[in-house]
Amino acid sequence: MDARADEPQPGNSQPGIAQPGDAQSALAWEVRDAGSAVHASCAADGARTAAFRTSIPRDWACFRGHFPGTPVLSAAVQLQDLVLPCVARVRAASGAPTRLAGLKFLLRIEPGDTLDVRLRWRPGSQIVDFEIVRDGTRCSLGRLDYGAATGASQAGKAGDDSGANAGADRS
Repeated sequence: MDARADEPQPGNSQPGIAQPGDAQSALAWEVRDAGSAVHASCAADGARTAAFRTSIPRDWACFRGHFPGTPVLSAAVQLQDLVLPCVARVRAASGAPTRLAGLKFLLRIEPGDTLDVRLRWRPGSQIVDFEIVRDGTRCSLGRLDYGAATGASQAGKAGDDSGANAGADRS
């Protein structure tokens, strides 16, 4: 039986991205359903969902210098070390997202936080919505598009500051 890209793939692996449960990951992951390798379910509207839990190490190197006295997990680390490994775990052959949309970093993520990374997607769609939740409160959310890059997103990759990069805080 062939694996489908929109079905959970417990053995899926993306080169260079630590998977939940990998030895190379600095985070210890708990899959949120003891009955299966991946907590994935089908919502009433036909969407698929998956959830993962991890605790952020108090001494994680990602906090060094960001910021002394008030450590906060950067947006880039949230995407690279929290969200992308979870997507890679449940969606075969996702590759890298071609577009990020609606990114909102609402609350600080601090050392020692226990977080749930929740994903939602529709079968056949190249769009994955995510949220990072602490104690039932949303810290971050956004949308990852794994579809073919468009001319506008190619221009953004070539250094054009229009489109998805407009208004980005570069400090």
